[in-house]
Formats: sequence, structure tokens, C-alpha cells
Amino acid sequence: MIFTFEELYSASLIQGAVYEGGKNKSPTKDDPLSKIFRIEGCRRGIGNQGGFRKALKEREGKPVSGKVAFVVIVDSGKQEEWPNSFDEDSGIFTYYGDNRIPNNDIFKTKNLGNKFLYEIFRKSYGTPDERAEIPPIFIFKSTGNGCDKRFIGLAVPGVTGKSFEECLERRAFETDEGNFENFVAQFTVMDTSKEVINREWLKEIKLKESLISYYEPAQWTKYIINGISESPYTLGYKEVSLVEEEYINIENETVRKVKVRITQGKFRDKLIERDKSCLICGLNIKELLVASHIKPWSESNNHEKQDSDNGLLLCIGHDALFDKGYISFEDDGKILISNKINAKDYPKLNVNESIKLRVDDKNQNKYMQYHRDSIFIK
Repeated sequence: MIFTFEELYSASLIQGAVYEGGKNKSPTKDDPLSKIFRIEGCRRGIGNQGGFRKALKEREGKPVSGKVAFVVIVDSGKQEEWPNSFDEDSGIFTYYGDNRIPNNDIFKTKNLGNKFLYEIFRKSYGTPDERAEIPPIFIFKSTGNGCDKRFIGLAVPGVTGKSFEECLERRAFETDEGNFENFVAQFTVMDTSKEVINREWLKEIKLKESLISYYEPAQWTKYIINGISESPYTLGYKEVSLVEEEYINIENETVRKVKVRITQGKFRDKLIERDKSCLICGLNIKELLVASHIKPWSESNNHEKQDSDNGLLLCIGHDALFDKGYISFEDDGKILISNKINAKDYPKLNVNESIKLRVDDKNQNKYMQYHRDSIFIK
């Protein structure tokens, strides 16, 4: 599929599609990406130069410093010393960081690109809440024909089966002018070939604080929930436990140990035994069910984290809505739907005002009260 230069302002992102540049013989004027990512209602786009372009969130027409909405990576294929590459068989995109000055600190680059890489890879190997803070990364590659660009895909930091350090390798380089370190990062490009990345998603992540959007691709939602997993439907639940991970931190310390929560196992088993299926839609495919905490795990004490009364068994879609506060429930089980969701979109989200949970245990009420007061978006 090919989008002409004149179509770019309204073009959706389709994996594998080519987006034509202009014919002005000026790289600045002919760049297609600055046109694609000029979003309705937003004052600023991504600019028309550079291989690593950040789009900041906006509030009242002004960019919010430090709040990245999304990132566009452009592989020109012209820098032999930095051989960015995409392996179509594995879906792995290898990208070289932005430290190229001898004797310069790896994190102290002009555009802070390596600092950004470090933060998103750290979050990718963390918790779902941390992954929800990662801005979407869109990768394009020059076709070799003028300024035309091909959309490689939506990418996430990391690779299945590889550790944090393996996917964000800190590598030493030697030059005649001196030595320096740079990151070599490995991203996984998602298979979104069966869906279109809607411009409404780009608009929402530019203008809204919410970490969830019903315009986001299904693969992105699964990544936020599951992390880098071999299958988008494999939730990989294990016992609640802590592990220690070693890496070089942003202050350039040699080693730092960080405790990381893995997943919930017995808690999920209890909910599956009790509820059998999604409490909202009745889906009973075990691999697609999530043990959703009513009072968030991060806010719960040790008892509450494992208390089955503090849980609802939901499918992936309804869990995302509940977790981010777009739906909640009264003590009698009647659904509450946030005013942020337009009623015309209820069918898309498989919700309606007649939904009512079966409430078998009044001990759930204290947790649901917390959810209504602290999580639900009114």
C-alpha cells in the first residue's frame, strides 16, 4: 500500500505501507513523517529532521516538558558506523544510541537519547503499571526512493527470552579521537498487520493523561499486561516473589540491585476456581482471563494482596477498563461507567448500563468502595 504526499495528513499507520515524500527536492519540505504526525488539535508535531524524534504531550496548546507522548525512529540506512537493522524473520529491530563523542558520558548526550532508552527498557522489564508509562515507538525506514518512508511497525523495548542487559547492551567503541560507550538496543516489532493504527490513538496520547485508550492496538494492550512474552495470549503468571536484577544505572554506578515483583499465582488460581469466567462478559478461555485487584496491588498490604475478596476475574479488555478506572461497581454489583467514555462506544468495549456483577461476599464492598473513591474516573 502506498500513501501519496497529499494523503499524509489523514493517513493511518499500516504496517508495511509506504508513505511518499514531496517533490520539492528539499529534505525539509519533502519529509513525509512531519506530515503524518501532525495531529488534529495539537500544535506541535515531531519535526522534520533526525533519526530519533520525540513528540511531547500537550496541555492547552503547549508542550509538557519531559512528558513524551510517542517516539518516531527513522532508519536512513546511510550511517555505516551505526548499522541499525531490522530482521524480518524474528521481528527484532537493532538500534544504536546517540552517544558518538569520544570521552563523553554515555548518558550525557545532546538529546538525552540514551537516557530515554535506559528508562523505557527498565520499565519494559518491570510491572504493567511501569509499561503503561512507555510511549509508543513507531519505526520507519527509508526506501531509497527520495524521501519515501516505509512503516516497519510499532515496537516495544526488549526481546522474548533475553534479559534487560542483553537487550540494552552497553558497548565500548574505539576511535582515533578517543574511546566511548554507547547503547545497542533491541526492540521487538509487533505484528499489527491485521489492524490499522488509528490517528485517534495518536491524538489521545498527545492530549490526555490517561494511560489507556480504546483506540490502542490490541497487541499494545497485551504487551502492557504481559510484557515481552512468547505469545500475546500467554500471561505467564507465577508465584508472588522477588528477584534481584543487576545493571548499570543512570548515575553510572557499576552495579545496582533492584527488587522486582514478578506476578500473582495463587491469587489468580483462587479467582478462577471461584468465578470460572469473566464476571462481565462470561468469557471462559483461561489464557485470556486476568486476576484483577480491586484495590491495586501497589496500594495493598500483604493480606490484601492475596485476599480473594480483593479480586475480580475479568477478560483482558474488561480488566484494562477496570484497572484504569473507566468502569467500577456499586455494592450491589451495578456497573458504573465513566463519563469519559462516549455512550456510542459502549458496544466497542462490550459494556452497557444493565451489567450487574453477582456479589456473593459483602467483604468485597470495602475494596470496591476504595476503587470508586480512588480509581474510578467520574
